[in-house]
Amino acid sequence: MQPLEVLWGVLLITFALVGIARGFLKELGVTTVLLVLLFGLSRLEDEIPQFLTRAVATVGYAMPQAPDPTGQLIWASFYIFVIVFVTLISYHGETLAFEGKSPEGPKGIILGLMAGLLNGYLISGSIWYFLEKYDYPIKLLHLFQEPLTDFAESLVPLLPLTLLRPFLPFLVVVMILLRVIR
Repeated sequence: MQPLEVLWGVLLITFALVGIARGFLKELGVTTVLLVLLFGLSRLEDEIPQFLTRAVATVGYAMPQAPDPTGQLIWASFYIFVIVFVTLISYHGETLAFEGKSPEGPKGIILGLMAGLLNGYLISGSIWYFLEKYDYPIKLLHLFQEPLTDFAESLVPLLPLTLLRPFLPFLVVVMILLRVIR
């Protein structure tokens, strides 16, 4: 079993390669969608569990709460599902691509690589954030073994929702303005 940061790194490299293949302008569209998602999650992070718990209770079921290991797995899985679902939608079919012609040659490759790395950071870092928040419930499925390495511990404060939370409204506005102006 590899350390968690190895999986994180593999995902970053994968998204970097996707960024090179798709091009800079298409990747910026995905970045915009991901920033809107993170902004929404950051604003509703505390309300979503309360709302879903009440909704499930209306049909006669009780949701396990986060301190319970099963509850932690359910809530982390919910957020991971939302992130993966929005990611698939943003990459599939008609995308929110920025207008214009992608740069050619090395400049295009470097810009695609950087945009892909950014998207990989936003996606895999957000998944890691919710695993951290719910105390790595994947250990129940034997997909993770504690403790985190020192390197992984140093990365936790740099996860997107931790690092970017105060800047998300500004980043969303900037990306929308860039889309409209371009």
